Amino acid sequence: MINVAVMNSKGGVGKTTLVDQLAFIFRDGGLEVQVIDLDPQQSSYFHQLWPEPEDPDVCIIDTRGTLDKKNSEIIDDASLVVIPTLLDRDSVDQIENIVKVCEKKGKSYLIVPNSVTLTQSLDQMKLEELKERYPHNISKVCIRRGTVVGQARDLKLSIQDVNARSNPALDFYVLADEIAEAVFSS
Repeated sequence: MINVAVMNSKGGVGKTTLVDQLAFIFRDGGLEVQVIDLDPQQSSYFHQLWPEPEDPDVCIIDTRGTLDKKNSEIIDDASLVVIPTLLDRDSVDQIENIVKVCEKKGKSYLIVPNSVTLTQSLDQMKLEELKERYPHNISKVCIRRGTVVGQARDLKLSIQDVNARSNPALDFYVLADEIAEAVFSS
């Protein structure tokens, strides 16, 4: 089984949204998906909609918003650690500790810029800074902002079911392909 841990010690960076949307895409692609929601808010809805598979192909873990002993153990078991981040100073600074732990343990990680507006010069500047700091570990795609994300969450649907042609839906497809390539080809 492939374990994908979605982790950031800052709240509100899109961990749960990323977990649910990846789970929908992988399930629609024919994989048996298990979602484990360790976030104290328990706001993941994918695992509420689908029964837990007996023999999952992939397990996606929505971690707690802290880098504690439990999350360190999750990193140990992860095939890939996905680190969503907003492009503000606090969010970017928070990923540093997770990256250090991943590198110390020899674990693969992928930083995913989330809720991005690429027409804003500040977002472009922060994205370039991230690419400079972590040139081999930045996702090929930035998850762009869009009202469809909130609509999907409110309706407990995949973004693709709400509007498959929206920018965020397309971004999540590219991200899912990137993650699948990283974990299934290794």
